[in-house]
Amino acid sequence: MTTVTPSAPGPAGPTIAARDLTARVMDHIRHPTGGSQAAVFRELPTVAPVLLLPLGMVLVSSAELVRRAAAAPQLVIGEVDFPQHVRDENPEFVAFFASSLSFLDRADHHRLRRVLSEHFTPRGVDALRPTVAGIVDRLTAEVVSAARTDGEVDLVTAFANELPPRAMGALLGLPEHEWASVAASGRGMLARIASSFPNLQAQDAPITDDGFVALRDRVARLLDEPVADHTLAASLQGARRRDELSREEAVSLMLLLFMTGVDTVAAALTNVVVALLRRPEALADWLAGRTATDAVVHEALRLDAPLPFGMRVAREPLTLGDVQIPAGSTVMLATAAANVDPARHDHPDRWQPGTRPPAQTFGHGTYRCLGALFAGLQCELALDALRPLGVRVTDHRRVQWRSDISFHTPTHLPVALGGGWVAIDTATDTATDTATDTATDTATAADGASEVTR
Repeated sequence: MTTVTPSAPGPAGPTIAARDLTARVMDHIRHPTGGSQAAVFRELPTVAPVLLLPLGMVLVSSAELVRRAAAAPQLVIGEVDFPQHVRDENPEFVAFFASSLSFLDRADHHRLRRVLSEHFTPRGVDALRPTVAGIVDRLTAEVVSAARTDGEVDLVTAFANELPPRAMGALLGLPEHEWASVAASGRGMLARIASSFPNLQAQDAPITDDGFVALRDRVARLLDEPVADHTLAASLQGARRRDELSREEAVSLMLLLFMTGVDTVAAALTNVVVALLRRPEALADWLAGRTATDAVVHEALRLDAPLPFGMRVAREPLTLGDVQIPAGSTVMLATAAANVDPARHDHPDRWQPGTRPPAQTFGHGTYRCLGALFAGLQCELALDALRPLGVRVTDHRRVQWRSDISFHTPTHLPVALGGGWVAIDTATDTATDTATDTATDTATAADGASEVTR
């Protein structure tokens, strides 16, 4: 890969501070730290808004430059290089993922996003509120019952992981008895991606190629079945009749939504709950009604973005800040750093819900999360459902974080429900990390799988 060079290098080369940050960033990439966003993110925007890393990588961290890079036509989500054995054993899945929305050329990408967009506008998402509220109420009752029986419940596996696929199943137009298949299939596809790369453990059993073909056939049949008017399947049926997309494209979009409706929204919801538990004053303000729930969601995700990085590849040369980036370079958009850039957010470490300019948690530009409002709605309704119950972490030692380059979120959060909210004592918070080494291909795959929710 071509070496990235500063456009106006000084005679002394990188400053000591920049060299120190480079070492710390590479350490974070190789051994990510869970539990809180790395302190290095807070320094990057002011010390080194564009940082040259080894192996031809460039890290962009200031809010302005991340925003500019996210909208730059020269930067695209790069192709995922699946290992040969994965391509041999899973040819149908690999072919689907390689040609899915995030990897299409700009014209086709925008054309297909337009087909989906009506469901993710403020009006479209507000129309889904009653349906999602009903799903949240039923799920909350299930979780409360389980907690009453067992004394505690894992808020991640029993609640945060369960809500998004049910909501997505309803949006897609699947019958309720098939919503569980959305969760299983989505996690299976994500596990197939995760299991394809070294040192990244899949959380679930990877979907087989036969399983993927069966799922694809089921989705294709949905395009021919009677469905409710407000569903995404109905929109795709209409778009097909108007020749706005092919049948294969419609099937691919629905399959992609199976994946994007799982991990990212679950991670966002979990991070919002943890953010409140770690901030007693913020928790008290919210419980007293002094802070709106939607403002809590946005501020929590600004400070604890579930996806710290976005991965891009420069297909053409471009300049960001004072750095010239040649074609072929890997560019990492540090959204977690941009969200705490003091140039955009005054006193960025302070909890100030409802007063901030929009954060970049859900991206910007071509690959901005199409489902950002839908994700926010799910977090808002879920948090309001938990409000009268209360959440208390039962054992800090059993809180585990998924800490790879792609995701920043707990994987296990044992809690008791029904006894009021109890803030976490950060002095004794001993949450453990499930850290792994990762490669840029892994993060690129995660980016490609999460465009509709990130």
